[in-house]
Amino acid sequence: MYLAQGRSKCGRLRLEYFVPPDVSGETPETVRTTSDFILSLELDEMNMTKFSPLHGAPIWDECVSGVSGDMIEDWRLMNCLNFVFLPHGFKSREEMDGLYNWHVRRFYDSKGYRRRFAKRLWAHRWSLWHVVRHLPETIAAARYFSANKEQLEKAKREFKLHPRQPVGLKPLLSPELQVDNIVAMSPVKLSRREVMKSIVPQVEKGSACCASPAAPATV
Repeated sequence: MYLAQGRSKCGRLRLEYFVPPDVSGETPETVRTTSDFILSLELDEMNMTKFSPLHGAPIWDECVSGVSGDMIEDWRLMNCLNFVFLPHGFKSREEMDGLYNWHVRRFYDSKGYRRRFAKRLWAHRWSLWHVVRHLPETIAAARYFSANKEQLEKAKREFKLHPRQPVGLKPLLSPELQVDNIVAMSPVKLSRREVMKSIVPQVEKGSACCASPAAPATV
């Protein structure tokens, strides 16, 4: 559901963390567990974006199949700012947004973060200038991240699909990408060589059935 990243200090070295939880198995409990883990790292910075599956990616077929959750196939919303995929573990996208806002406020309102930020206040002097310069936008963002599930449900909006929005597309993958897809999504370890042997005959068969008929021989 989320992709989280942050920065922490190790002497003079700054490290960046990426925490990609399991999309298909996400529940409110796993989000809270991930939030506890992120706070335990004592990160200097943290950025959490909303998961947006991309057409042709290995996870795409699972998302649009309906097996793991509900998918809104609207490419206008696939910008990591909207929850287009709703795992079965959640009741609504508003519940997911409420947990998202809860974690962001929890991290930046924590005493540990504010203490670390105060120590680096001079290094952030230009950021503070931009906050003051764009104060109305900053206040609007703070209000958004303060919204809970009930407030988000009241502000809920439905977006109709664009007339030209393609739905149900099947990506045409090369044999190499098909192998990558199968190996990446398999619950057991597979050999790329063995998977390739099973893929190539199917590709050749499919190409043979679509081949143009041979031209008649001339006398």
